[in-house]
Amino acid sequence: MELTPTSPLEDFFWRYGPPAIEIYYWLLMVVGIYLGVWAFIKTKNKGYVFVSLFFVLSIWIVASVRLTIENYVFEDYDGEVPEGAIHHTESFIQTPIAETLLVIGIYLISRRQVSANKTSEATAYSRASS
Repeated sequence: MELTPTSPLEDFFWRYGPPAIEIYYWLLMVVGIYLGVWAFIKTKNKGYVFVSLFFVLSIWIVASVRLTIENYVFEDYDGEVPEGAIHHTESFIQTPIAETLLVIGIYLISRRQVSANKTSEATAYSRASS
């Protein structure tokens, strides 16, 4: 099996892509929690508490799975690699597409509910003042 050198673009992608997606994932989880709490405060709809709980549990599950994997992977590693040895590693980048769509959908729904609540409150206030 012949090894081919990587292009500068591939090297850049595999070097900076996983950390960038990791940062994006954690920011997305924080935005999801904030959005759920914000929507609950504005609309008093209890479903948004469950949305925030989903994102909190996602953070907890991902952190615990990552810790388990790191403990398993580094358990057999003794730190010595022979000179010139080639180690095959499988790597993949997991993109949080489903979580992104969930946050966008919740934002759109909550924004519509908040504006509907403001409209109904303004209508009720104008009727009460007349």
